[in-house]
Amino acid sequence: MTSNDEDILIQLSDDEVTELADLYSTHKNEIPNVHSILQTFIKMKEINIKNCVSIFSPRNCWREDGTFFALLNSFGEDIFLHSLDKTGKNLFEGMLKTNRFHFRPDPVRDYTLLPGVHEHFAQRILEILTQKSKHTRIVTHKTNLWYLEKNEAEKLEIMSSQQMYVRELESTDIPSIVSKWPDSQNYSADVGKLGLSIKLWKGFGVYLTANKELVSYILMFDSSVGGQVKIVETDEEFINNGSMLVTAMAKYLAEEGFGTCATVKEGVISEKFFKKLNFKILYKCVHFEVDTGN
Repeated sequence: MTSNDEDILIQLSDDEVTELADLYSTHKNEIPNVHSILQTFIKMKEINIKNCVSIFSPRNCWREDGTFFALLNSFGEDIFLHSLDKTGKNLFEGMLKTNRFHFRPDPVRDYTLLPGVHEHFAQRILEILTQKSKHTRIVTHKTNLWYLEKNEAEKLEIMSSQQMYVRELESTDIPSIVSKWPDSQNYSADVGKLGLSIKLWKGFGVYLTANKELVSYILMFDSSVGGQVKIVETDEEFINNGSMLVTAMAKYLAEEGFGTCATVKEGVISEKFFKKLNFKILYKCVHFEVDTGN
């Protein structure tokens, strides 16, 4: 077996990660989720969040075709991957030949996640995952990537009422989130992850004016993000708050210089939030849940 020192995947330095992010910034309206996640990795370094992410490239080919793998090792070993080469030649070879990935599950769930794999690469990545490891389970979730450009987000207005108001989430809101939404559809509410999300980027909540109860919230980044908007949760009777939250997040991201994107399963209720706000579907991507039985 090849040692990590001899592995096909070569780790990038901090300066090289910055160069890689600059490369993808020229494609931010084409593949905004990739641009977003690389900028998030840089922000983690800037605010001294260490040892959460390691970025690799097959034989250091990233300058030629942007091929990279990000090992998200803050809470497990989730893997984000992409290439500007639509054939995926180096991406597939890197995935097939590397011994760096052990598919250790996230502590708050029983699988490793490969989020937001672009439709150009998804089928072959699935074949490689099946071929190279004896996984007991590989679950696929097909999604659409919705996107609203920065200049469009700047035009949005947050609709509030006398009964409810929107404000930024604070660390003191975490117990309420964990208590009310312990097992959302794509996210296990874990105190560490929620704290990291709020520290990295702002989150927003809808609160009842009468008693200041949190009834809906939105967050961006955790260890397995594939887009920018990570999650929208709401009490059933306040389902229409979704568009209010997405608006708040989109306006904040526009101030930070970003458009807003999210990967959303077809047919789920949150699709209507994005349609209402004139988000457009850019492409399809797949989330892979890999369970090795560890």
